[in-house]
Amino acid sequence: MRRITILYLGRKGAGNTYSIEMTNALLKRGCIIQCILSKEIENKSEWENLRKEFSSLHILYINTYTNKFSFVLSLITGLFKYQKEKAQIKAFKPDFIYIPMLSLLSFYLIPSRIPIVSTIHDVEQHMGEKNYLIARLFNITIKRSHKIIVLSKKFIEQVHLKYQIDKQNIIVIPHACFTSYLPKQYKPNLKTIHKRILFFGRIYPYKGLSILLQALSIVIPQIPNIKLRIAGNGEITYEEKSLINKMQKNIELHIGWIDDKEISSLIEDVDMLILPYIEASQSGVIPLSYSFGKMVVATNVGGLSEQIYNNTGLLIKPNNIKELANTIIKLYQHPEDIIQMGEKAYITANEILNWNHSADILLEMTKNL
Repeated sequence: MRRITILYLGRKGAGNTYSIEMTNALLKRGCIIQCILSKEIENKSEWENLRKEFSSLHILYINTYTNKFSFVLSLITGLFKYQKEKAQIKAFKPDFIYIPMLSLLSFYLIPSRIPIVSTIHDVEQHMGEKNYLIARLFNITIKRSHKIIVLSKKFIEQVHLKYQIDKQNIIVIPHACFTSYLPKQYKPNLKTIHKRILFFGRIYPYKGLSILLQALSIVIPQIPNIKLRIAGNGEITYEEKSLINKMQKNIELHIGWIDDKEISSLIEDVDMLILPYIEASQSGVIPLSYSFGKMVVATNVGGLSEQIYNNTGLLIKPNNIKELANTIIKLYQHPEDIIQMGEKAYITANEILNWNHSADILLEMTKNL
């Protein structure tokens, strides 16, 4: 019976869901799990429900940070602050420590002589997110890791070169599809065309929102009743605001942090999700889309081409406004394609990109640690 310490110190966002989904799958496989979580974690009630379901789950909540000041304080005092928690991890005697998403404070909690398995979601920091301190702290944990998980084959070579890690110790576990956002007994309505498309997730320059807005201005004369829903947290540029104001009848804005409970209502009544990214490593939005039976139109950057397969969506060139516009227009000229790709997306979510498969790969890759 495997004993695993899961170290996840995030507070909100998709990392919370990623971590609990993998934990649930490992528990179903008979593992004894110790979870080290932030006291401020947003989905705490879900973790508590999981603890009630499995007596083999032990959770330790720790103080992390609530603002910039407490974050800096934690960085300064971390070597002394987390000695008790570090001792508890050691006393648990895990076969290995699994880090589903890197945290700035992770390395303070890792005892010596225990194998570490770390997941790298983004090999390089994105435009607008680059921070030397963050990169430095992540590097410490990565270089101490015995195995590295990446979500795309494309990044094996990059991780190997950047961190000097043997390729045999770099394992691909594709991003599985989130199920916790789905309403109970959810079944997608695959036969209805809503004439609504969705841009979902944090809004950063590299996500290409301005490209989508410019493409929409070409689409509207052809499909006057089309709606673009923009949902996510971040800053909209002056140029983007100007474009939105010109097309406000065709745009629905949900700007701000999206609570987990809101996600299903934002996705259920759209036909497809659009990812006009300028750069990317991978995207958790794609498997999320598949979970709801929604096709994806995305740019062919990073590892996105490995996520869109089995006729679940379409890939286009990055920074190509006309191609994006024409792709959307052609899809609505042939709505049967939207329906067919939505069906394929839902099948892929349930039969291929599931957490049980991810847990099996993790257990197999760590059996000799």
